[in-house]
Amino acid sequence: LITVLPNGVDLEHYKPLNKISLRKQLGLPENRPLILTIGNLSERKGHKYLLYAIPKVLESYGPVQSIIIGEGEFRSATELTITELKLEDYVTLAGFKEGETIPQWLNAADIFVLPSLLEGTPNILLEAMACQLPVVSTSVGGIGCVLEDGFNGLIIPAKSGTHLAQAVVSLLRDSDLRERLGKNARETVCSQYDNWKEQSTILKNLYSNILNQQMEKLKRDT
Repeated sequence: LITVLPNGVDLEHYKPLNKISLRKQLGLPENRPLILTIGNLSERKGHKYLLYAIPKVLESYGPVQSIIIGEGEFRSATELTITELKLEDYVTLAGFKEGETIPQWLNAADIFVLPSLLEGTPNILLEAMACQLPVVSTSVGGIGCVLEDGFNGLIIPAKSGTHLAQAVVSLLRDSDLRERLGKNARETVCSQYDNWKEQSTILKNLYSNILNQQMEKLKRDT
């Protein structure tokens, strides 16, 4: 018997909030679309492919602001790539942020991007979806079990700045698509991923049942 226990999301914490007020509060540009990604600055998170995508987005769409939240061993390499691509005016390395502030950053953004090369089922993806953000993500790990391309997000191949740029531009140009994907994303999380308290109760009951079954078996055998 196999029991699948999905990740949990605090839907009271991660929910849609007012974008305009949050941008003012966080000191973010109000005249550009904001593209957000959150994750450690490591090779497997694929941040460089987002950076490769930005010049293509600028050429096809116009000025945007990309915010990268996270710290790690690839910070220097990331800064170098930003400089080489002349993206200083369009990319912000925001550094580490406390967990309780993440809903604010998510809700200040227009699009959430996850360009990872390796993932399981990343909770940050579920949290972005719970905030009703349209998401663009690579098709790695368990992401395909969460996202349905064109329904609750856009799925792109890994290691492709071109595909990432195309997906972002398609969302920037189509507000109806952004709205539809965002609503479907939140509905997916609400219907399929309970909060951590409920998930921990399910897990506790699962272990208790297994333990009781083993105790009953021991009693019979003795």
